[in-house]
Amino acid sequence: MAPFLRNQWYTAATTAELTAKPLGRTICNEPVVVFRRGDGEVAALTDRCPHRMAPLSSGEVVGNDIQCGYHGLASPPTAPAPMCRATRRSALISAPASTRRAKHTD
Repeated sequence: MAPFLRNQWYTAATTAELTAKPLGRTICNEPVVVFRRGDGEVAALTDRCPHRMAPLSSGEVVGNDIQCGYHGLASPPTAPAPMCRATRRSALISAPASTRRAKHTD
């Protein structure tokens, strides 16, 4: 399979799919969780808890953060991500997310 284009916009969900529950998707072979924050903005993160790699999509949105359903660890989508002890790298990757209205042509 050919490599995916990075740093491009990909459709992750429709507005109707973004409810109070986080939505897990795979984009470019990467697990991503997409959710609507408490303030109404859309956020996207790597779909794994930085503590033990449990899927964040099985958690819940608490205010503007996403909370791991297994550990209860809350991860804000805009703050610096916690570091993974094993790799010494950021355990979460946030991606720019926005909602767009489809342009209809008649």
